[in-house]
Amino acid sequence: MNSSIVKLIEDNTELLQQLDAVLGVLDDTLYCKLDERVHDASIGGHVRHVLDHYSCLLTGLAQGVIEYDNRERKLEIEESRPVALKRLQRTIEQLQTIAGTAREGDTLQVNLLTCNGDTAQQPAAGASYCSSLARELAFLHSHTVHHNASIAVLLRLHGASELVPQDLGIAPATAQYQEQKKCAR
Repeated sequence: MNSSIVKLIEDNTELLQQLDAVLGVLDDTLYCKLDERVHDASIGGHVRHVLDHYSCLLTGLAQGVIEYDNRERKLEIEESRPVALKRLQRTIEQLQTIAGTAREGDTLQVNLLTCNGDTAQQPAAGASYCSSLARELAFLHSHTVHHNASIAVLLRLHGASELVPQDLGIAPATAQYQEQKKCAR
């Protein structure tokens, strides 16, 4: 097993566990609350979106093809915190399982929809590229950091700043930079 894949799985697992801890202290109302200031987004919507992407990777590994645009979008994850917590735990377990089975050099095909201009007037065109498990885990890590940051913003907008861990939604490079700035002062 490639040590970089193991590290990427550990890093992704850490982000998902961080999300699990946040969901563990939220109430169901706050989890589902839509906020018009951010395009009617909810914490549940961000959680569902993140888990959908991991599901695409896990399904795609078995097929050799990942289609992030063809997500399940299961509303029960978005609308039910307990369902989301169960799915989050299952995703963590599945990620840890692939650490022992993935082989370095395995290639994956990633299919994407691309949009040029007005999608109502011009349908999306497809694009495809070759990738690797390591590259897709790196993408998911960055994607999850971004959505965890959005969740942190929503918590603050809803007056629940005390529920936001200090490093929620902070990329590792940003955390390192912030620490260096502190030390320089």
